[in-house]
Amino acid sequence: TVTFLVALAANVEQAAGWGTATRGARTMQDYSTLTNDYMYYKTLGNKFQISPKDSFDFTPALGYGSVQQLKDMQDKETYQLEANKEKEPHKIISGSEEAALWAEFMLQNTMLDKYEVPRPNESLVAKELSVDEVELLLRPQDCVLCHEVETETFACHRTDNVEITKVIVHPEGKPSTLWVACHIIEPEPFCHVLNVNDVVYSVQSEMPTGNMHYYEESDEVQNSLWGHQ
Repeated sequence: TVTFLVALAANVEQAAGWGTATRGARTMQDYSTLTNDYMYYKTLGNKFQISPKDSFDFTPALGYGSVQQLKDMQDKETYQLEANKEKEPHKIISGSEEAALWAEFMLQNTMLDKYEVPRPNESLVAKELSVDEVELLLRPQDCVLCHEVETETFACHRTDNVEITKVIVHPEGKPSTLWVACHIIEPEPFCHVLNVNDVVYSVQSEMPTGNMHYYEESDEVQNSLWGHQ
């Protein structure tokens, strides 16, 4: 059994508005895969589990998920996109097309790449998983993440300096791909597995992919990923 314990600074929770960064919007609970170890999902052989409580591969039908709770929280915050710069802009959106339009507005660009988290080849929930291969999907940059909380209803938020990697696992010998989002923020980053059907919108048009060996090549490479000079 894998026990995954995480202690995150309070300002991480605050930065995410109604919590779609550190908590899964589908369940309004912390992701079971959450860690502030930036290298955890980049280190071959590391073990982890996805809890059934994450609702990782199951999207509730309309009216049976967290949409109303999220809307109530959003209304209470009286969030103003133009004035409030301490929280990430976020919105509950019905339909993929509307989500794409909101992403274009948030990123101030109509030429976006859309990436949807794939369904694995087998059920991975509650299994001991191992980081077997790692590929880079998106270098750290500003993105819009849309989490499907009910069928075709998304909790979207614009998030700064997020990195997306693919983690390949083989729990029963068959390969499956997970996507991990790492939010690179001060005072420390935090990373978690994205749920099936979540969507990432990015301005970047050329996605370098491949193994992650270069992460360990030099301090210069590591610093460049963190945006240090």
